[in-house]
Amino acid sequence: MANYDAGKLIKESRKQKGISQEELAAGLMDRAHLSRIENGTITPNKKTLEPILERLGINPYHTDFFLSEKMTNYQQHIDSLNSYLADQRTGEADSIINRLENDADFSEHKLNQQYLLCAKACNYANENANPEDILALLDKAYKISNEKFGEQKVKEYNCMTSNELFAINLYAAIYFRQNKLEKAIETMLALTYIFDKNCIDKFERGRKYPLLVYNLTKYLNAAKRYDEVIEFCNQGVNTCIETGFLDTLPLILFNKAFCLDALGDKTLSKEYLNQIYITFDMFRLYKHKEIVKECLSGEKNFDTASLPEKTWSK
Repeated sequence: MANYDAGKLIKESRKQKGISQEELAAGLMDRAHLSRIENGTITPNKKTLEPILERLGINPYHTDFFLSEKMTNYQQHIDSLNSYLADQRTGEADSIINRLENDADFSEHKLNQQYLLCAKACNYANENANPEDILALLDKAYKISNEKFGEQKVKEYNCMTSNELFAINLYAAIYFRQNKLEKAIETMLALTYIFDKNCIDKFERGRKYPLLVYNLTKYLNAAKRYDEVIEFCNQGVNTCIETGFLDTLPLILFNKAFCLDALGDKTLSKEYLNQIYITFDMFRLYKHKEIVKECLSGEKNFDTASLPEKTWSK
């Protein structure tokens, strides 16, 4: 996508989805600024364009912008941080967060501030820190792009950026840890609905949707809403296969195996667990593999809470 196509793409996608300029621009820029981008009066830079495209469900990494050496260096740090957060390597993640926070050129941008707050909240969650401290960081992060957060429910949103999506996913994870099961489920159902409605990009769907499905089916299992578990697990598995993003596939299958076991189909559940055991070994998820081994041997009660929430994607 060339620079001069950006405004046209934004305008056409926004109208197709029935999203107003005010809603798309909220918390990111003035409506008038967005209007000038759409009309071609202004050519947006990469940092301005990315969250707009994300809210429209379009992969922002297919843009044609040249990155300076400094911006390339920042992107490398962000890519590494995303991997560390997804793999729950908290020490390495904390090191990069501190480095970016202390870089004035990076941290002065409000959306970078939001990203770092979300990343810090995720790292706290991976360390099993105080839930109230995590929620405080998320509140602060979310209000950077949505000042009305708290005055409306998630299901009323029509679009969101990656920062906002990961923040809401983490809100649900914390609600679950606080034993607010129905609130966690309501939040995740709304989030998956918004994502389904807006995400048209195969890359973005493969990177994010399985994460949402895994957490949602974990919470639905806890609520014994097994029919919904099967439905969402099947959707998640299909997404993993169709997009080629397979790292969350065994986690989703674990939730499906738990559901089948709870429904009394222990033979099929065991078949899934054997497949998952091999997959975890291939992906070098050795702690996860040991949990499955214990479930198969009967050394551990089969519990959907055995595997942790997935708080971030690479």
